Amino acid sequence: MLKLINPPVMEPMTLEEAKEHLRVDFEDEDALIGAILKAARKWVEGHLNRSMLTQTWQIVLDNLPDQIKIPKPPLQSASIVIKDDAGNLINMDLADYVVDVDSDPGRIVVLNQPSISLHKVNPVKITFVAGFTSLDQIPETWKQAIKLLVGHWYENREAVSQQTFREVPMAVKSLLAHDRIILV
Repeated sequence: MLKLINPPVMEPMTLEEAKEHLRVDFEDEDALIGAILKAARKWVEGHLNRSMLTQTWQIVLDNLPDQIKIPKPPLQSASIVIKDDAGNLINMDLADYVVDVDSDPGRIVVLNQPSISLHKVNPVKITFVAGFTSLDQIPETWKQAIKLLVGHWYENREAVSQQTFREVPMAVKSLLAHDRIILV
């Protein structure tokens, strides 16, 4: 199970940048444009299986494998908490695992399995921080895909357009194709 704990504190572009792209110079629809901008970022992140800006996630597992690929790269950091048979939560010692932030996606390599008996249901909680730490690290193609989505969704406020009969412009997926991670 993958759960978002703390979302990013900002979007990859400002409201002003989105309005400039839309050629909107009034404030009446700022809330709408802000919501579309957030939705576009979430769509791009979901399509890529990546995180744009710093956010905290949690994975809950039924066991502790020797190696765990961490979704939503780039990975910044991770920690593991395990639950024993009695239900006690125990922070795993950092000497017992390595957090590989250089791989894409990042991973955790368990060096020493716990010597205790784990709880039967969801005994492993991995909390990780993922995403770029600054706006200038985000690839321009991702930002352009967001702009295209914002423009498309601003002009076509229903699920599909009568003209195009498509939910997402093909150019968006084309811009993102090379950076997409396929999870298996």
